[in-house]
Amino acid sequence: MNLHCLGCGELRISNYTGGTLAISCICGAGSPILYDPIQDKVIAQPYSLTQLLLQDQQTSVHLEYYLGYSFHINDMKTQTEELLKLRGLISQQDCDEKKCEQEYERAMYRVVDMSKDGD
Repeated sequence: MNLHCLGCGELRISNYTGGTLAISCICGAGSPILYDPIQDKVIAQPYSLTQLLLQDQQTSVHLEYYLGYSFHINDMKTQTEELLKLRGLISQQDCDEKKCEQEYERAMYRVVDMSKDGD
């Protein structure tokens, strides 16, 4: 089974047969959610996300920690983003801290710059 990053859609793992994963993604997701686009379901999510969903506590982690920076859109990503927002996660773009907003702008500039290279 091939696993893709939910944030950007890029293939992260080929021929996954199970087991523990510890990866990041080129889109900037420090702990990406991995899904199988053929089965259209999440196969592996970070332990920290599992804990967040099980416990009723606030977190200082931003959406980009799990979804990275990209223009990739699909229904599963949208649903996951909405769920994470309900749990209190916000985008760096919407954060009150100036450094978070600046990091978001820098990261998205890199995304736009990388997309120009692919043309």
